[in-house]
Amino acid sequence: MTLRRFLPHFDWPGPYTIDNLDYLTVLLVASPVAEKLASFARGAEEQTARDRDPQELLGDGEQTFAEHLRSLAEALLATAGTDEHTLRVLAESRFITVRTYVAKNRATPADVLLDLAYSPYAIISKAATGNPALPQEHLETLAVLGSDWQRMGAMFNPNLTQQMVQAAARDQAPGVRCRAAQSAMAGPGVLTVLAADPEPLVRACVAQNPAAPEPALTALMRDDCLDVRLGAAGNPALPPVVAAWLATDPEPRVRARLAVNPACPPATLTALTHYRQPVQIRQNAAMNPRCPEDTRIRLRTTDRSPYVRQAARAR
Repeated sequence: MTLRRFLPHFDWPGPYTIDNLDYLTVLLVASPVAEKLASFARGAEEQTARDRDPQELLGDGEQTFAEHLRSLAEALLATAGTDEHTLRVLAESRFITVRTYVAKNRATPADVLLDLAYSPYAIISKAATGNPALPQEHLETLAVLGSDWQRMGAMFNPNLTQQMVQAAARDQAPGVRCRAAQSAMAGPGVLTVLAADPEPLVRACVAQNPAAPEPALTALMRDDCLDVRLGAAGNPALPPVVAAWLATDPEPRVRARLAVNPACPPATLTALTHYRQPVQIRQNAAMNPRCPEDTRIRLRTTDRSPYVRQAARAR
């Protein structure tokens, strides 16, 4: 059983920059499909030992497995390839995953990216619009006038401008406003506006953004939506006043999220260790690198829970 027996099933679409057989050898050695191929070989040998045709066992399975190999091979080429001809060929692949990888590849020609940006498949359209190789003039157009998926994908593009983010903050689609709220290009003004968005998911995205201004986080820490307060509790740039407020949140999940946040001040972590239930809050606080040493010693020596004592000893 060799790799060559699978090659007739591949119908390669064009010349690649690497020999098909060598490429498949590398692919098989580096991936879980090696075991799959080995199982085919073992099965064929067992059938042969019983004087039965191994093809009877393989049947359509061999061709199906070859299809899996083809999709894996194309996907890897689409991800790491830099040859223009190869990328153009793979942009026409029948596998959606392969076309998505081409759309993400920075070596993909601009005209191919533009075609992929108008794909009817959202995942491909978003990937192409978010590719920094997409010409700036097309990015600016799609970020404002494109479909929901194109406008959403534009928010992931490193060439995004503040003007595009400001336009996205006023977008009618909540998904686009969410991406604007997550963007590193979103300034304090945009985030303040989005912090009052009627869509809870948008407010949650603002709460998680380390660039969110303190007044916006102060408003969000009192939000009725649990997801918003959870987002604020996990903010990597959490202001001390917001942390102190969230430490008294009636929802245990908010306090548990706060306790694991490296931005949580030492005094707040100590306060969190006085909650008897749930145990996860004290355990998280004990494992937090900012937990004061005296608090950790107290937990290690006097806490009722073995999990908390173990967490305190681990630091």
